[in-house]
Amino acid sequence: MKNVAIIDGFAEGKWHHRILNEQLRASGYNVTSTIEQADVVIAHSAGCFFLPDASLNQIILLIGPPYWPGKPLMKSMNQKVRSDFNARKKEGNLRYFAVKTFWNITYCFQDLSKVSHMRHQAKKHNLPEIIKDKDVHIIRNHDDSWLSPEARGLLAGTDGRYHTLPGDHDDAWVNPKPYVEILERIRVSRVK
Repeated sequence: MKNVAIIDGFAEGKWHHRILNEQLRASGYNVTSTIEQADVVIAHSAGCFFLPDASLNQIILLIGPPYWPGKPLMKSMNQKVRSDFNARKKEGNLRYFAVKTFWNITYCFQDLSKVSHMRHQAKKHNLPEIIKDKDVHIIRNHDDSWLSPEARGLLAGTDGRYHTLPGDHDDAWVNPKPYVEILERIRVSRVK
């Protein structure tokens, strides 16, 4: 049970998760592009709107799914971009912000139907229906403008399926080690 597939979020692609891929491989995981062959599916942000069928019996790790009922999508987007810019400025790494923004724009225009689907689904706030009957774990970053702190309630009645980490919405792309450590704990506990 070491095959992992990654489902990108809005305006994301291979460039974004390249460091996460390296960390997964270094931890003994095989990163596959075939979701049906994966034992674990990591969906970042709006990637949650493309989850596989529950019958595949996969571990689903959602990182920052867009779920904040009552909050306009544009407000979340503006907060996210501002937070990301400020964090990179504080680190003295505005070059990374510029390159990431270039790739965001590139991926956004690469598949407009995917972008439209994500936007439509995010407006519906139907994450509870999407995760129903799946082995779902959620990671929320402390400074995530897309996932409400109240999202813990989505997993009511389950133990150890809601995790919090420091950082912002895209932290898994630049600091993947704690995410892979959580994944490993989940995987090991499932095998027991």
